[in-house]
Amino acid sequence: MSITISATQRDLLYDEILNRLAAIDDIHIVLGQQDWDAATQLGITFSDDLRIISQDLGWGPRKEDGPVELTSPPDVLTRAMSRWRDSILGIESEHEDEREALLRTQERNQLVIDACRSVLDALDAEAEQSPTHLP
Repeated sequence: MSITISATQRDLLYDEILNRLAAIDDIHIVLGQQDWDAATQLGITFSDDLRIISQDLGWGPRKEDGPVELTSPPDVLTRAMSRWRDSILGIESEHEDEREALLRTQERNQLVIDACRSVLDALDAEAEQSPTHLP
């Protein structure tokens, strides 16, 4: 079975892996805490990421724009792709919550602006109707 991805998909996955590898120092933290389960999980995660980048995607920018064949074992690809997908979906969910909160804030702000406009318009109308007193 041959699985290929586009050059654009390769670049996106490559960037995703590099972002995730920035957290590789977390292994030192969990080892210091003697959290062996977390160390095992991180070890598998980083092992999968490094294997995919080393074996399939390559390091650095690609020189050609053609498709990229993924040759890592199916279990490695399944674990990694599932993790990345779930992580991005979680981020998207958080962004949706933020978008909804922003929309509520914008709606509230618009109501305040409308209230201020109403009062200012009423004051302007009243000022136009009342005689001007000069000192």
